[in-house]
Amino acid sequence: QPQEQQELVAVDPGTPSTQQEQPEPDELAQEAVSASASNDTQVSRLYVRPVDGEIVKPWSDGELVFSETLGDYRVHNGIDIAASVGTKVRAMADGVIADIYDDDLLGRVVEITHADGTVGRYCNLQQAGLSGITAGASVKMGDVIGGVGESALGESGEQPHLHLEVERQGQHIDPQQLF
Repeated sequence: QPQEQQELVAVDPGTPSTQQEQPEPDELAQEAVSASASNDTQVSRLYVRPVDGEIVKPWSDGELVFSETLGDYRVHNGIDIAASVGTKVRAMADGVIADIYDDDLLGRVVEITHADGTVGRYCNLQQAGLSGITAGASVKMGDVIGGVGESALGESGEQPHLHLEVERQGQHIDPQQLF
């Protein structure tokens, strides 16, 4: 059977449409709340970049890449975002600080379990912690959780940066897909 063709009609943008009314701002807000409450994937993936800057080393997706600092090839399980030492690092999304620790290669690490179960590891932070940034503390998207440091010995031969790793369901994923 031939498909029925739909007629396209040009409409002056200044003319109100009779076919579909635009929702009021309050209705849009209610739709967002409803979507959030129903675990809509578009809403539940809302993340912000923890620092502004160029990604100077991408996630390697299991491929070996050369480490200038260590002089060998290894997997890069995160991304490196260039930022000056002391630049404020912000939580990508709401969550709970699961742990704060020092890693031999990644330096000072703040690990946050975000509301959707995604785990973010913010690495190469300054050694001096912020008040209130302790394991078990809740954070909101955009809260400052530390500053970019020079604590990652495994990446000390590179320019100052935040090393960010993300895991979902126990698997490393490319952090860039969250933004």
